Amino acid sequence: MSWKRNFTPFLLSGLILLLTLVAQSFTRTSMALHTEARFEAVADTIRDSVAERLRNYQNLLLETRGLFHAAPSLSRDQFHTYVADLRLLEVYPGMRGIGFSRRLRPA
Repeated sequence: MSWKRNFTPFLLSGLILLLTLVAQSFTRTSMALHTEARFEAVADTIRDSVAERLRNYQNLLLETRGLFHAAPSLSRDQFHTYVADLRLLEVYPGMRGIGFSRRLRPA
């Protein structure tokens, strides 16, 4: 009987240690999954934001192309007025400007 009495504290200590290790492993896995999910959410938000900004820039360029198709003899002043009305700095952050060059035919 005395060996059981002497063995019980070791058994309980081992069981508590095992439960502690299991809880620690669960916590580590749970935190890793949570961190990964947060990272994925932030990455998705950034990806969507960049994609939307690029779509906006592309649409702006397509609109400008449409302007030249609608008014092929557009003057420089008319084009500057168009670009000023776009409010590029306000509406399209990061865009520096839009320009165009007339194609000259050799004489």
